[in-house]
Amino acid sequence: LVGAGGNGGTGSSSGGGGAGEVIYYPSFLFPSGNYNLTIGRSSTNTNDRITRITSGSGDLIKANGGGDGPILNFYSTSGSGTVSSITSISGTNDAYLSFTAGTVSLTLNSSITCDILVVAGGGGGAGRAGGGGGAGGFRTGAGLSVTANTTYTITIGAGGGGSQDSSPGGTPGSNGTSSVFGTITSAGGGGGGGSTTAAHAGGSGGGGGYFPAIQPGALGNVPSVSPSQGNNGGNGSFDGGANANGGGGGGAGGVGGNSSTSAPAGTAGTAGPGSSSAITGTSATYAAGGNGAGYLLGTVGVAGPSNTGNGGGGAGGESNKGASGGSGIVILKYKKTTS
Repeated sequence: LVGAGGNGGTGSSSGGGGAGEVIYYPSFLFPSGNYNLTIGRSSTNTNDRITRITSGSGDLIKANGGGDGPILNFYSTSGSGTVSSITSISGTNDAYLSFTAGTVSLTLNSSITCDILVVAGGGGGAGRAGGGGGAGGFRTGAGLSVTANTTYTITIGAGGGGSQDSSPGGTPGSNGTSSVFGTITSAGGGGGGGSTTAAHAGGSGGGGGYFPAIQPGALGNVPSVSPSQGNNGGNGSFDGGANANGGGGGGAGGVGGNSSTSAPAGTAGTAGPGSSSAITGTSATYAAGGNGAGYLLGTVGVAGPSNTGNGGGGAGGESNKGASGGSGIVILKYKKTTS
């Protein structure tokens, strides 16, 4: 039995595919019965390269296919940004690169077709019953051509800072900054609204503050793109006394929740949900909004984790501060080998 050979790596400096395994049993005795013979074939799926004889549900004899050639010197980068090494996705012919901070200039020595995820930095939450920060814009692309010997600029958006003014009046959280891959730009998330100051629009909008009555959440998908990169923030609320609550920041997967002044302490707006992506081979959620905060609830804002694009949470009480949004990320997935 001979397994099928592996595929050569993409690129002028890549390795060749390995030969298939050879299994030889002289005078092998087959007991009477039924057997299935599968011949390995050229494929990007390593399981398809296996030549095997099976009896029932198990392999009697198996010859594995050859491995794929490695990708060497596939790209070069310059600039102050951070880029991961090539990571293969188990059980597939795919690999990916992650860009996690700063600005990078990327040049390939071979043209590829790739899938892209671009997530911007999330907006910061506001203090003193402030709104949650809006998520950074979430954009994807499939089957995009990336041309050899062309330089692509990749920028990773930073998360916006949380509001540091807990006095009456307050200040909104800061917007996150945009993430960029070539011509694809995801906008930074909007900052959450302060007690009397409006929330900011962005990839997803920040949640509204509370004074003088209902502070509306800010618009998401600003600037407008299709498909939408985000959603609106939720409304803040105020009953005229101490019962004041901020709205939730919008997320890539839905709008931020509206707050309420129901007794005894009201309810702060919940974060807008994020959107999931399995571009790395494992599903992960990006670009969720930040939770709003209640004045009587004494909420402490929760920061957006790095490289998620999540909005920062608002903060309640007299002295708690809004939290910062999470930084963004760019991920590029491509085929490792040619067929």
